[in-house]
Amino acid sequence: MRHQENPHVHSQELHTLSVIDVQELLEEESLMTKANNIDMVSHPAHYTAHPSGIETIQVTRHMNFNLGNAMKYIWRAGIKNEDKHIEDLRKAIFYIDDEIKRLEGNI
Repeated sequence: MRHQENPHVHSQELHTLSVIDVQELLEEESLMTKANNIDMVSHPAHYTAHPSGIETIQVTRHMNFNLGNAMKYIWRAGIKNEDKHIEDLRKAIFYIDDEIKRLEGNI
């Protein structure tokens, strides 16, 4: 029988549950995580919402690390989190600057 009072049982309370109860809780958590995160892992909205219809990875997989990251941050600027629009652009600048340093032999 399941622990009904609190569906989110803390590890300190696990000693009162049977092995089967623990397995059921883990299976439920795993299924919920998979259902909620599949799009966030495979095709997150902030990388698929571009008006072109192209997903960021379709472009960035053909670039080196620095340029791909710069493109990623430009692509999602203001989409993933409106409050971090400027931060995303600064991150893009960081990767572009790093690429310039690499090409100039300064790193």
